Amino acid sequence: DKGGDGKGGGDGKGGGGGGDPTMATVIETNADSDGQDATDADGIARVGTGDDAPRPSPLVSIPLLRRPLFPGMVQGLLLTDPATITTVSEMEGKYIGLFLRKEALLDDSVPAEVVNDVDELHSTGTLAQIHNLAPTGENSMQIFLTVHRRVDRTGLVHAGPPLNLKVHHWPHPDPVPTDDEDMIRAYSNEIVAVIRDLVKLNPLFREHAQYFTSRIDMSNPYKLADFAASLTTAEGPELQDILEEANAKERLSKALLLISKEREMSRIQQEIQQNVEEKISKQQREYFLNEQLRSIKKELGVEMDDKEALLTKFRDRVKATGDSMPEEAAKTIEEELQKLGSLEKNSAEFNTTRNYLDWLTQMPWGVTTEETFDLTKAQDILNADHAGLDEVKDRILEFIAVGKLKGGVQGKIMCLVGPPGVGKTSIGKSIANALNREFYRFSVGGLTDVAEVKGHRRTYVGAMPGKPIQCLKTTGSSNPLILIDEVDKLGRGHQGDPASALLELLDPSQNTTFTDHYMDIPIDMSKALFLCTANLTDTIPGPLLDRMDVVRLSGYDLPEKVKVRCRCRYHRCRRHYRRCRCRR
Repeated sequence: DKGGDGKGGGDGKGGGGGGDPTMATVIETNADSDGQDATDADGIARVGTGDDAPRPSPLVSIPLLRRPLFPGMVQGLLLTDPATITTVSEMEGKYIGLFLRKEALLDDSVPAEVVNDVDELHSTGTLAQIHNLAPTGENSMQIFLTVHRRVDRTGLVHAGPPLNLKVHHWPHPDPVPTDDEDMIRAYSNEIVAVIRDLVKLNPLFREHAQYFTSRIDMSNPYKLADFAASLTTAEGPELQDILEEANAKERLSKALLLISKEREMSRIQQEIQQNVEEKISKQQREYFLNEQLRSIKKELGVEMDDKEALLTKFRDRVKATGDSMPEEAAKTIEEELQKLGSLEKNSAEFNTTRNYLDWLTQMPWGVTTEETFDLTKAQDILNADHAGLDEVKDRILEFIAVGKLKGGVQGKIMCLVGPPGVGKTSIGKSIANALNREFYRFSVGGLTDVAEVKGHRRTYVGAMPGKPIQCLKTTGSSNPLILIDEVDKLGRGHQGDPASALLELLDPSQNTTFTDHYMDIPIDMSKALFLCTANLTDTIPGPLLDRMDVVRLSGYDLPEKVKVRCRCRYHRCRRHYRRCRCRR
């Protein structure tokens, strides 16, 4: 007859002395009296294995770090704590307890055998017999164990190290209930089938399975569940849940879930390996490991390829613009994103589409700087940057004052006309500072290609948008001050008339839907403030000159030249003085 207290959860059919109630009483009595039962004169137990092994209590116990050990396993264990090594080195052939830690160690310098509180361990562990001891270093020892049965810790004898715990041994397993026989048989058959598939998929399990199937009764549902769980690479808490399960049906169900996950992982691993092997050639063998790692990361979703990363980057940019992006631009971007997703990375059209999306998503849709119309500040900036030029400064202040009354300066185009070196470009910078606008300058002197203003067609190699669109991307603002320099030196050639392209750009009634050849969508340039410079008005095309308010700058008289020279020498001396101090 098999004894039991209703808990169940052993690992096989009883045998030897374990099936005799009288012998069980003797074993328990001996265990309570001296901690090791039925031993010879040399202290080595000779009673049996598995559920028929002795039932000593208390037990020297060793914490386990990552996963519990199941009954029937033969396992090596590395010890690093000197006190534990000293104790265990005299216990060859005797029994110890093995209990899994609830949490991982935070400090790697602390030996795994040392615990501050017994509650750091799970309450259910296993009884194991030490078969062999092998020192592996000055402060380490490898022990080889056979695991026999489950035990529950019931009390603390000594905190150690090593731990000494009172334990309660699980009894022989209860017979399988008649109502559950069919379900347990079905679970058992399915586990055996999964193990067979696993052995076929992963040869590493073959030797392990052959060794244990020769030592374990596969018809015993308790031992079959333990064997299946021990084959998996599951996490410690999942395995501990099976170790604590006493019911045969529930233990088989949980083991089947883990072994099925292991089979699926092996299948995926095999598919990955096959996919990688198909790409291998004689020239690619050196990249085998890197390709395999990349395939694993992609399968797990940890890493994206280049195309997915590009699509994610562009979508993030579109999302950052919010509702300020025009509907037509948003529609074009979405169509181009779908097109990019269907193209091969090595195709020429892929790079063209990627560059186009890069420009579309970096445009400052709805982004503007807050404009200021402070006349006092503007006058201070003009006086600080320029000596004399009172008439020009008054015209600029009038221009800003009118803008303050109107609520904006859009639609007004100033053309600063004067000889070289009188400060036309620097006045443009001062106006941008006074209005709190970004400043961008480009010269059209000698320009004969209309593509510099209207952009290139995307079909051309090295195509780019025109200067106005480049200005918006560079400044990151929809309302910069754009200085068009040397407008009186515009050329004209077989590639078009740049002056005609400037007419559309500078016309307030047309630049709200300025269409660049590269961008191919209407872009609002009406918020930008345009300022032109020229040396003469005679060579400026008539239609272009009619759209501009001409402000003439005369040369400096002698007192103004002296003042400019003194100021220039003063700043040069200051810079030279600072450099000398830095060198010292």
